[in-house]
Amino acid sequence: MSDSDTPSCKSPLLPSPSPSLSTLQSPAASVGGTASCTFAALAPSTRLISSVAFACIKGRGPGAETKEIFANIPDSFDTLVGKAAKDNNQLQHKINVHEHALGWISIFEKSKHKQEICRRLEDCLLPGTSAAFTAIPSCGAMQMKDKQLAFRLRMQFGLKAKLGGFCEEDAWRLAMAMGNQPKWRNLKHDECSEALLDSAVVSNLVACREPERHFECHNGTGLSVCPDGIVILEDGTPIGFDVTFAATEASGRQMIREKRYGKGAPRDREAALEEREAVHEHTRAARARGDMTQREAQDARHKIALKVESSYHSGYVKPLSLKGARFLCVCLSYLGGWRSPIGEVMDTVGHTGDEEEHSSFEERFDHPGKTWASATHRQFSLQAVAVATANATYSWVESEARRVLREVLGVREKERRQEVTPPVACARRARVEVSDDDDDDDDDYDDYNRVGVGAAA
Repeated sequence: MSDSDTPSCKSPLLPSPSPSLSTLQSPAASVGGTASCTFAALAPSTRLISSVAFACIKGRGPGAETKEIFANIPDSFDTLVGKAAKDNNQLQHKINVHEHALGWISIFEKSKHKQEICRRLEDCLLPGTSAAFTAIPSCGAMQMKDKQLAFRLRMQFGLKAKLGGFCEEDAWRLAMAMGNQPKWRNLKHDECSEALLDSAVVSNLVACREPERHFECHNGTGLSVCPDGIVILEDGTPIGFDVTFAATEASGRQMIREKRYGKGAPRDREAALEEREAVHEHTRAARARGDMTQREAQDARHKIALKVESSYHSGYVKPLSLKGARFLCVCLSYLGGWRSPIGEVMDTVGHTGDEEEHSSFEERFDHPGKTWASATHRQFSLQAVAVATANATYSWVESEARRVLREVLGVREKERRQEVTPPVACARRARVEVSDDDDDDDDDYDDYNRVGVGAAA
């Protein structure tokens, strides 16, 4: 938001050059009353609080403009009383939003030296982050169990994960640490892609998932370019979309750019393929000599396969445009917020009835799980994506916690395990000792032999 967009409001809650305390006296104070309204002022910039305490509302209908509603509060007690006397002024809501914005800024300013906290606070401001809490469990796409919901709340507020093996680790830090693992990314990616496709299917548009061998690389490599889904608009225009996750805003911009225009060059892929052949030859020779285990060979082949896959990508914009299609990138945070513009996606592939006026008789979005909290296709899609992200995150974290806990308990059990000599070994040892001491004593030999046989039995 530019400085010109900053609202002109002389509110005591708006920041001043230095922290201060403003007291607004009521008319009763002049006649001996003690009524007063005290507001604590913080010292962040006006631009910062204005960027936090406002909302964008887009009107319905074609060509509707987007309105920015700022949470301005009265600058005097008399103005406060006057606004409170009006109907439908939403004064309490504006004051609460303004107060919460000040609280957010206060925590952010105190935590500037902690990068994880600042990153989590910034992700909480992304649109669609709170959609998981507004979803009513009216259908499978909107359902979160108690454990998933609890872990999602712990992530947002930076509380302890309360999981086996990670009891002392913060839920947000745990999710960030696991964000680089391919299995977790694939799980969240698949769940969110399915949620978007399912919401598109229940719309009045045609959708299909992962069209293979339809789009090819425009650089002549022969590689197939396969987006996560295709949505066909009313005019027949195909829209391809791909889902990705990014931990920070900078990485999100980079991921969106790579999804659109690709990364690397064909020669990079050729070099990676040559390196893969060398690695495979080395692993086969090492396995034949016995210098490498099967697990080590699999890890080496897996790493080189990932390197080949990440060495080159043609992007989606050019291959799709050659077939008359458009591309949209859906970039999400770990909390389910949208780093890519929501309007760019939902205004394109959303239900056409969302743009109709209230008095229109055109077709509207309808679904058995539709509630007052998901009256539009846009709201339904945002909630479905947020719920899918929360469920996939907890499923992966829980499985990893159980795996690590089993490994820890297995190591501890192995350390406490005592060395016990088998009975057969004891009998053999006794037999050998007897034969060495007295070879002529047949009675003793028979006794020890009977002991050994009994122990073996």
